[in-house]
Amino acid sequence: MPVEGLPIPPKVRLSRDVKGENEPIFVREWDEEFNYHFGNICLRVQDLNFRIHSYKLENFNDIVKKLPQESTIETVVELTGEIDDVRRTLRILPETSGEGSFDVLTWRSGLWMATEFNNPTLRTRCIRNLEKENLSVDEYLWFCREFDIADWVDKIVDLLSARSTALIIDEIKNMGADLSAVVMAKREGRPKEETQRLRDEIEMLRPTKRLRTRKSE
Repeated sequence: MPVEGLPIPPKVRLSRDVKGENEPIFVREWDEEFNYHFGNICLRVQDLNFRIHSYKLENFNDIVKKLPQESTIETVVELTGEIDDVRRTLRILPETSGEGSFDVLTWRSGLWMATEFNNPTLRTRCIRNLEKENLSVDEYLWFCREFDIADWVDKIVDLLSARSTALIIDEIKNMGADLSAVVMAKREGRPKEETQRLRDEIEMLRPTKRLRTRKSE
């Protein structure tokens, strides 16, 4: 149900009144979870509105600088992004709300919003909680590159260097040339048999060389 006194989102449809004349009717779409009666700001993502209190946004530096000195229910902040990412992030705000039983997806959304809108405190918190999860090496690689988590580089190197099983091609590709070189160098400190196997893995990534070999046979 629409709540009176809130800003009207930019979604309009035309309806005919009893006289047959076209009149605009504004269709308000409010998030069911975040539509607080005590809210003093409207956060708009795509066509959905979140009615919240401005304290939830106070540490997002790139959002705060757009806010008026005193926010009211007429204050609208439009954000680019996915609705689910914003909703999940609001669940872990403010910073004092406690860690709760949030999943990887929620912390990922929080990390996205913290990075996108410059909230260093939330970014650190999300990274810290993601480290508590049982992430796979692929997930570590994805987060590290997607959100530029420099502190995870050593963790990835240690995980891949200590592993007894061979690296797979996708892992090597995802690491990129620079990180792959570090991992390979560390793994090559192992016995000669394992070193040879690693070299064989690298050869598998060189299709042009294999073609030349076949041609010469």
